[in-house]
Amino acid sequence: MVKYVLVVASSPKPGREAEYADWYDKVHLPDVCRATGVLNGRRLIALDSSPATPPGAQISVFDLDVDDPASVMAEIMERTKSGDFGSSDSVDPQSVKIWYYKPA
Repeated sequence: MVKYVLVVASSPKPGREAEYADWYDKVHLPDVCRATGVLNGRRLIALDSSPATPPGAQISVFDLDVDDPASVMAEIMERTKSGDFGSSDSVDPQSVKIWYYKPA
């Protein structure tokens, strides 16, 4: 059952779009989906024709079945720091923004 939704905006560093996409799709999404309570995830790319400025070049949306959505981010950060989850320097760290939502 989806209790929360984790939304993450991020962008690749200029000129590293292909590397970012490859890492995100082959490493990061599968890693995050292995975190406790993550039911699924997907990456979405903003369209230039959007009527408002998107929060990032790309967003990822993850459905969570946990009592505390912050616990998912804590686990992701811990497992990345330990090397269990892969990381990439192709991500522009200034672009990363994180939100938690709950179903209405």
